[in-house]
Amino acid sequence: MERNTLYRWIAQQLIERISSGNLKPGDRLPGEYQLAKDFHVGRSTIRDALRLLQESEHIEVRNGVGSFVAAPRRAIANPLTLLTSIGTMIEASGFKASAHIEWVRHQQPEAAWSQKLCLNPGEAVVVMGRKRFAGRRCVSFAVNIFSESLVGKKMDQGFEGSIFHYLEENWNISPQYAITRIHAMNKELPWDAMANEILQEPAIMLEQLHYDQNYYPVFLSRNYVQTDFVALQLIQKRVD
Repeated sequence: MERNTLYRWIAQQLIERISSGNLKPGDRLPGEYQLAKDFHVGRSTIRDALRLLQESEHIEVRNGVGSFVAAPRRAIANPLTLLTSIGTMIEASGFKASAHIEWVRHQQPEAAWSQKLCLNPGEAVVVMGRKRFAGRRCVSFAVNIFSESLVGKKMDQGFEGSIFHYLEENWNISPQYAITRIHAMNKELPWDAMANEILQEPAIMLEQLHYDQNYYPVFLSRNYVQTDFVALQLIQKRVD
């Protein structure tokens, strides 16, 4: 695994420890030396992972003392530098995460879907509409699109938890990165109008094309998130 991917993976592993309760607010993280030993990497890779966690407010760093799990936030922070499921993101922010699949459909793809997912001519897709909740509040609605040749009819039965974990457990597919485009909602468009009716709050759409460990497109998603409850963060580095 390349270094610029490795430190993001380590950051994700630490986020999952926080969301699972293995690391609780106020807990001190192991030091850089111990983390480097645990993950079998250099300390510079650990520093980059901890920097991402600090920037996304999952941890706070106290100079001369160490790194500590941050207290739950009133709003959900979504660091766009990390590829993480929204359920993990919700729980890492101190809320109880849950999901409800509204529907699963088999249909012919839109032209843009065929191109982005590298579908064969005539290949159908499986489209899933899914709500995500923080406590009792619906904070996100996603339209996820998979090639039918990849998932077949298995998703018709529904599932619990993360799509990432579901793909790993059932097809040994591990989404590793995504190309994300941020769009304002246009209520004149069918998908945007549907999401607006469900969320009933100001929202934007993140169009994400997810790639697996072999850099092949796995699924496309239109993630609509409430902007008054989900804080989107993007860290940019200056390049002269």
